[in-house]
Amino acid sequence: MTTLTIDPKSIKANGVSYYGSVRKHNAFVENAVSIFRMRYTYEELVKTWPSDDYYEGRRFQCNEDVTARLLSAISGKISSVLREAGIDPFNEEGTASKQAIEMGDYFMSTLSGTDLNYLISDAMRECASSDHWYTFEKEW
Repeated sequence: MTTLTIDPKSIKANGVSYYGSVRKHNAFVENAVSIFRMRYTYEELVKTWPSDDYYEGRRFQCNEDVTARLLSAISGKISSVLREAGIDPFNEEGTASKQAIEMGDYFMSTLSGTDLNYLISDAMRECASSDHWYTFEKEW
């Protein structure tokens, strides 16, 4: 198994991308997002985020969207760490390699509750930022 370390604080949500290396953790993360949402209000979260424009829109309110952004960020970080180590994160079919999946499993199994909360908050921040952009700024 590839045991390269990843600091959860180095992971930043930035949209949705391929997250095959951690896809099997989708239900676990979506459940954690749901529980996190019960503990913190939008207003409480915004106070902890960097100063920017946010909106409590569809993406922010959707546990599936938050989960997809969180898992995309983790998978992206896994891919970059593997590439830096000279390991291809994809197999011949273009899906997640065995090493990427093992690293995803290891990362998820060693992730603390505090770090998971940090990642959920960051994914929610990214959703609220996207909601603001698509609601108030984007010119159609």
